[in-house]
Amino acid sequence: MALLGMNSFQLYTEDTYEIEGEPFFGYFRGGYSKKELMEVDDYAFDLGIEVFPCIQTLGHLGQILQWPEYVKVRDTAEVMLCGSEETYKLIEKMVQVSTCFRSKKIHVGCDEAHGLSEGRYKQIFGSKDSAQVFIEHLNRVNEICLRNDLEPLIWSDMLYTLAAKNDSISAYYDQNVNPLGRIPSNMTLVYWDYYHTSHLPVSQKITQHRELGFEPWVAGGIWTWNRFVTGAISLHSNALLSACKLAKIKNVFVTLWGDDGNEFDLKSAMPGFCYFSERFYSNTEDIDESIKKSFAGIFGGNLDDFNMASKVDCISQEYSSDENFHFPPNMSKKK
Repeated sequence: MALLGMNSFQLYTEDTYEIEGEPFFGYFRGGYSKKELMEVDDYAFDLGIEVFPCIQTLGHLGQILQWPEYVKVRDTAEVMLCGSEETYKLIEKMVQVSTCFRSKKIHVGCDEAHGLSEGRYKQIFGSKDSAQVFIEHLNRVNEICLRNDLEPLIWSDMLYTLAAKNDSISAYYDQNVNPLGRIPSNMTLVYWDYYHTSHLPVSQKITQHRELGFEPWVAGGIWTWNRFVTGAISLHSNALLSACKLAKIKNVFVTLWGDDGNEFDLKSAMPGFCYFSERFYSNTEDIDESIKKSFAGIFGGNLDDFNMASKVDCISQEYSSDENFHFPPNMSKKK
């Protein structure tokens, strides 16, 4: 990362870190100890890289919510119970992971919390507009962060899908949907887009975030999920970075996710890092040779070989009915 000019690293955890007094948090999940997290921070600091935790404070928490210990903070199988004081007591403990890092930033997640307020919440508090429940939760989480002198970031997708009353990703990218409610002004919104192949809808979404009064961070993705091998160059990464350059976005990062079994070859994602770096720092889109050189120099690999391996998932063009929007094909996993 340092050699590629990357200066920030978000360590994603859901429940894979230790919380004192919470033995079932991350139970049998091999979480990081505080000492290990501090070692990560120290190592990165010596290379000029800021590390901060990327946790979850709403959805994606099925691994802890499966335990009877956490029934009091469970709305659905994956989503925490908003409005419960027990929930916010636990979140207060969760954000203490930030004490292992020099940075005051913390990414508190809040993405893809599908079914929010439709489970035990409805039984306890009655029916309420899910968008309003979400905004109230954001404000409570924000209060906890401020109390701990932290600077929170959140994924922005739920602001749009709840306003549209539509859980699908199309609602997030719909240019006609505007979030409802008062979003804490000190929070940073992170707009993620892994699938557009034209820079125009990305640019429009950046503008939408700015119209809300927020300067967004933008996250792209190296397609490590849903497949065994990933490659270096992709239309969606080019579209995203083109839009970010045009909009003069200051904070851009790239994500790797382990969805769908976490079966991909981690080394196959390395060309993607080179692509993001070379594309971001270059004034031209013609960067094939510079990527080959940086990949060979930093990782000791032959880029053509890695791109050839990634073609195992590129034998079909049936990505999407929208020519500007492609999901990652995964022919290698089809039976």
